[in-house]
Amino acid sequence: MFIEAGLVVAIYFGFRLKEKKEEKYPKKRPKIYKDMHDIKKERRAVSTEIIVDKKELTKEEEEKRLNRNLKVSSSQLIVAGVRHFYPPIAPLYLALYTYSSFSFFRNAEKSLKNKKINNDVLTTAMSLVALGTGQYVALGILNLSYSIGDAIISKTRRGSESILANSFDTFPNKVWCLKNGIEIEFDLEDIKEGDVVIISIGDTIVIDGVVIDGTAIVDQHTLTGESQPAEKTIGDRVFASTLLVNGKIYVRAEKTGKETTISNIDNLLNNSINFKSKIQLKGDQWANNSALPFLVAAGVGGVVFNPAIGLLISSASYGNGIRILAPLVTYTHTKIASMKGVLVKDGRIFEKLEEVDTILFDKTGTLTNNELKVGDIEVYNNYSKTTILKYAAAAECKMTHPIAKAILSEAKKLKLDLPNISEANYKIGFGINVQIEDKLIQVGSAKYMKLESIEISKEIEHVMYKVHEEGNSLIMLAIDKEIVGTIEIKATVRPEVQELIHKLREEGIKNMSIVSGDHEQPTKRLANLLGLDGCYYDVLPQDKASIVEKLKKDGKTVCFVGDGVNDVIAMKKADVSISLTGATVIATDVADVILMDGSLTHISDLINASKNLDKDLNKMFKTSIIPSGIILLTIPIGLGFTTAMILKNMIFAINLKRAFKPLKEYKKLELEKMQSEIKVDE
Repeated sequence: MFIEAGLVVAIYFGFRLKEKKEEKYPKKRPKIYKDMHDIKKERRAVSTEIIVDKKELTKEEEEKRLNRNLKVSSSQLIVAGVRHFYPPIAPLYLALYTYSSFSFFRNAEKSLKNKKINNDVLTTAMSLVALGTGQYVALGILNLSYSIGDAIISKTRRGSESILANSFDTFPNKVWCLKNGIEIEFDLEDIKEGDVVIISIGDTIVIDGVVIDGTAIVDQHTLTGESQPAEKTIGDRVFASTLLVNGKIYVRAEKTGKETTISNIDNLLNNSINFKSKIQLKGDQWANNSALPFLVAAGVGGVVFNPAIGLLISSASYGNGIRILAPLVTYTHTKIASMKGVLVKDGRIFEKLEEVDTILFDKTGTLTNNELKVGDIEVYNNYSKTTILKYAAAAECKMTHPIAKAILSEAKKLKLDLPNISEANYKIGFGINVQIEDKLIQVGSAKYMKLESIEISKEIEHVMYKVHEEGNSLIMLAIDKEIVGTIEIKATVRPEVQELIHKLREEGIKNMSIVSGDHEQPTKRLANLLGLDGCYYDVLPQDKASIVEKLKKDGKTVCFVGDGVNDVIAMKKADVSISLTGATVIATDVADVILMDGSLTHISDLINASKNLDKDLNKMFKTSIIPSGIILLTIPIGLGFTTAMILKNMIFAINLKRAFKPLKEYKKLELEKMQSEIKVDE
């Protein structure tokens, strides 16, 4: 009978030799060539390219493969029963067995090449011995259980596939440049270092460069994460992917296309996309750790006694059972999280959360709200706070940047009537000039007031210093060239943050810090206010990733919570990354966990759930080794391999039901809660 086993092995290695030959001498086939950074990519012609690397299966292809394996292994089990009564069906059985076994044969080959003995090696050895000794039904059960395990693990691992958005897809095709004193329109791809690019209100900045003329307000949130726009004038630097919200500037290009800061971020992301591929599910770890002892024991038993004893010892391995049950338990907890509004993309991350001891928070947009609000209003020369706010809101009414929205929102809340302003009376630069009731109203920052030769008193400078110390901005309002009021603009800490920090302490998180591109004083102030362990300030996107890597080298398990483009490199490098719905698209694509309700509250729930998952996994492990003990203890009485496989799968079915128990209990509690709320309403 070992002839059949030898034939299967020969077929497998023949197939592998054919595959290697095809890889060494690949066929040429046409492929559309597209450069993601080439603005004219749609104009490229079809070119011929040799495909060298074998591509990974897509999610759809993987699902089809797994479904095929399930159907074939199920058919193998049925044909095994028929073969017992009708031996001529043996070739069909052998064909089905060969096909369904290829998956663990491949895994075993890969493991042996890496000089490792894992569960796939044990399964392959047990399978071939079972085939050689005529244990066809038991072998059908073995292959079917392995195929089920593959399907469950694949579902847990894949979760939601992330596709990184490329920032250049939103860039315009044409830009205006200054050539010999004349404004000329150019293709973006033709812009070179040293060219002077003209950026006007509403334009996306498409190059990295230095302002050589003009003044403007630039929204840099996509790059820095900071919600308050930055003022730019001669000598200041601007970056691709940011948005000019006020003014007009002339920028000498320093970096274009693939050389810009945002492009470098994209490249770093693409280079680190497979960073977490080595994380294993605990079921895999436990199964692989048990493989070598059982393989050795089975080999000794087969040599000393007979192959049947060796086969029986190998069947006592709990590897295949636990590799299925562990991801199932993980899946149920992941499902519960999704029902609570938390999307955990990968079950491995849920398991990794239990080990987290360090959490890094982005500041703006994560710990604080993106929306700004008006703080204190100071008045001078007998003007009222209402008048100052009314004039400021009237001046900003046509603007769309966050500061203008905050002022207009406050005016609306107080139900102020704003005077109408004609376009002819409007002038936009660093600030705004308008004519209201025969008065010249000027609204802007201290820099704007100085540019307009408006004196800033010592009293106002003191207010400005205090506001900046607290990490906020100060907008000044002048009437007829004299400052008569100031408006504090500040970001607000999310209301749930204080309670979250307290809960995380209770969950045993030892280190929590802020990582921000903001300045030292506001970042430190917020860290102290929230009782965090420290902060990192003036941090560039690449530096955030370096901070994560350093902490990991120090033995920390790091979770990064962020919401912007400037966070995504660090998020990819972290052991676990969390973002919120409403964050930038690229941040939610990269994140392992997305808080769907936009609140940070569930982070502590996730940590707690991961610990409960760990407890459930350990319980499941203890239950899974019960049949192993029974099989080993009954070897002296001559328990057969088929009986052993049936016993294992009976207990496996019981454990399978237990794996879904947390989900059923949660659904029951939610139903009871819903019924209780209905009764209260009635």
